[in-house]
Amino acid sequence: MAHEARMACLVQRHDHWDASALVAKEAFAMATTGSLDWAVWNLDDIRMNPVGKDNERHISNLIYNGGQCLDLWVEGNPLMQSGKITTLDETKLLETFNDAVNQYYSL
Repeated sequence: MAHEARMACLVQRHDHWDASALVAKEAFAMATTGSLDWAVWNLDDIRMNPVGKDNERHISNLIYNGGQCLDLWVEGNPLMQSGKITTLDETKLLETFNDAVNQYYSL
């Protein structure tokens, strides 16, 4: 959602030639309104800096710079905990992906 919020801000800035047409805080609110899901971001990630006066830059940093997601819960189910995906076997996925690529190029 952060990427979509970023694009919404950038499109509004371009279309209206006004950097304040849609600020990151408003875009984030639009993207998450009514959501029961939650995410925990690593505030020590370099992309979450500078923190700005009174630590008000976290949402802007997240929207424009990205950041490391530590925990992600959707509909009450943990999809990621402590930076590790809990719903997929990433090692097996990468192995299958690499096998498919090697097979494709061996033809």
